[in-house]
Amino acid sequence: MSHLKFTRRLALLLGVLVLSPVVWAGAPQAYITNLNDGTVSVIDTASNTVTATVSVGTFPNGVAATPDGTRVYVANIFGNSVSVIDTASNIVIATVTVGPFPFGVAVSPDGAHVYVGNQGDGTVSVITTASNAVTATVNVGVGPTGIAATPDGAHVYVANEGSGTVSVIETAGNTVFATVTVGGGPVGVAVTPDGSRVYVGNFLGSTVSVIDTATNGVIKTVTVGQSPEGVAVTPDGTRVYVANFNGSSVSVIATADNTLAATVTVGAKPAGVAVTPDGAHVYVANEGDGTVDGTVSVIETASNAVTATVPVGPVGSMKMPRAFGKFISSSGDTTPRDTTPPVTSLTAQPGTLKGRKLMTANATLTVSPGGLMIQTRCFDSFGLNVLLSATDDSSGVAQINYGSAPFVFGQQPPNPALNQSIASASGTIPFLTTGVFVLNYGAVDRAGNQEATKSALVMANSFKGFACATQPFALAALPSSATVIVSGTLTNGSKTKPFRFKFKYGPRSAERDGDDDDNDNDAHD
Repeated sequence: MSHLKFTRRLALLLGVLVLSPVVWAGAPQAYITNLNDGTVSVIDTASNTVTATVSVGTFPNGVAATPDGTRVYVANIFGNSVSVIDTASNIVIATVTVGPFPFGVAVSPDGAHVYVGNQGDGTVSVITTASNAVTATVNVGVGPTGIAATPDGAHVYVANEGSGTVSVIETAGNTVFATVTVGGGPVGVAVTPDGSRVYVGNFLGSTVSVIDTATNGVIKTVTVGQSPEGVAVTPDGTRVYVANFNGSSVSVIATADNTLAATVTVGAKPAGVAVTPDGAHVYVANEGDGTVDGTVSVIETASNAVTATVPVGPVGSMKMPRAFGKFISSSGDTTPRDTTPPVTSLTAQPGTLKGRKLMTANATLTVSPGGLMIQTRCFDSFGLNVLLSATDDSSGVAQINYGSAPFVFGQQPPNPALNQSIASASGTIPFLTTGVFVLNYGAVDRAGNQEATKSALVMANSFKGFACATQPFALAALPSSATVIVSGTLTNGSKTKPFRFKFKYGPRSAERDGDDDDNDNDAHD
């Protein structure tokens, strides 16, 4: 697509943006950029009414709220600038000059940086939020539009409308390390909560490309409505909502098999789409078609039906709302703000019995040297299942992140990254392979608060039919080399069976410990 066509589309699409107001009644706020009159309408999602109107730059389109909800960044296409809105006062507190025709904008998960796609020169401006100054410029593809950061903040995905590609920026050095070919005219982009998939709306192809972030390859292409623009993923990661600009509809994709699950009719020329932090509603900014005034449609996710329509201006105002980006503030944007992280509990459950009568034990694990003692739960079973359950009374649990790794004989204890996730408040992790494992875990709530990482040890001997899991402990308390002894008494009704086994790990564990107990176990078995 030529640069001239880009400019024409900019004028066509440009409406949009979402800001979050600070009439904080405990509900998230939606910041809707109005392309035609240089304003942002603030919608209170509790009442679905406009509570404030903020003047920004010329042709505001892209919008992104910071994770803590204190700021909203708005890309002004014809102003070559980004307006920074303070959500407590709904006043513009800074204006940042960026590249030509800034279209999309995204904030890093830690709130430290803002990424702006400049359609006019194929670059991304990186703004440091502490100073609201551009600190880096990254060359990407032709006509960058939508932008989204991965949950860990390590990468930013940029849709290049003119080149039919997605650039993957490594944020540590602000360099492009991969380029993914997608469909025609990619515009909207969104990352799943677990960071494993990226969904890209291809405006010219009327499709959505699904990218696997592990390989940065397209694993599926989903046909949706006509001219998809905005893309948003629900907090539990189960559905993707796609605004079809020329189809006056929203396509709903089920992420389990990447198939079209529903199509919802909304207003004219929908551009931006965002999901509330609780996942209950989807807000869609309808730019209008020149004869119809722009509105915001509210979809109830339980039924995929429009339950409210919010006008963003008086009849005949033709504000052209676009809200292209993450325009809904966090549910933590209340007074006071939610800063309390969720709490995850671990429950050990038996694996396969294979005809055995289940015997259980509350045992003690002792580490020497150091004398660290940890309570464990053991089973006379083949393998073990770990149930993780998280709770959060304020904004709710978004997901549980976890990672596991086995002890390797002759090496120090592992410290696995939280590179896997459960997109709900609970889930079961099976440990069926013989060995001793470190399990790290921690939940994230819908306000973006991360629980401090917890650690547990999981011990499974699927040859002898015995498995244990500890309660949480500080992984840093484990010495680099040690002997671990687990002892207790298995019980089943009136029957009891004392047991004791041990294993060694670390550089100094060069030989099997030689314990003649039948339950003796080594980390490298």
